[in-house]
Amino acid sequence: MKLRLIMLLLLAASISAFFSSCASAGGSSADGQAAVEEIRLSRPILDKPVRRPLGLVQISWDRVENAASYKVEKSSTRRFETVDHTWTVSGTSLEMELNPGDSFWIRVQAVNRDAASRWSPEIEVREARL
Repeated sequence: MKLRLIMLLLLAASISAFFSSCASAGGSSADGQAAVEEIRLSRPILDKPVRRPLGLVQISWDRVENAASYKVEKSSTRRFETVDHTWTVSGTSLEMELNPGDSFWIRVQAVNRDAASRWSPEIEVREARL
């Protein structure tokens, strides 16, 4: 009887030690959910638009650490009530058409598998009418 009690106590202690080591290694949290390291992405900073040949404009921004891609939005309104076009790009620039009289707003967001940054401050892109 005493041997059986000792064995049960040893079993309970080893199970407790196992779950304690899993929790301290980040395997699970107190509520049973997997622990995830939160990686915050910085907000991209847009550069001044650069006019390119053949009626194009280049939009570029600073690289954001841990970003896998960037979401670029174009809108005819500064508050982006409606989004006219969305691109997902892996680099830090995008060329788009710029016709005489065009005026639109651009903003960029850094994205990875787990998170998205705040939107960059928006910039206005405009071309004078001929």
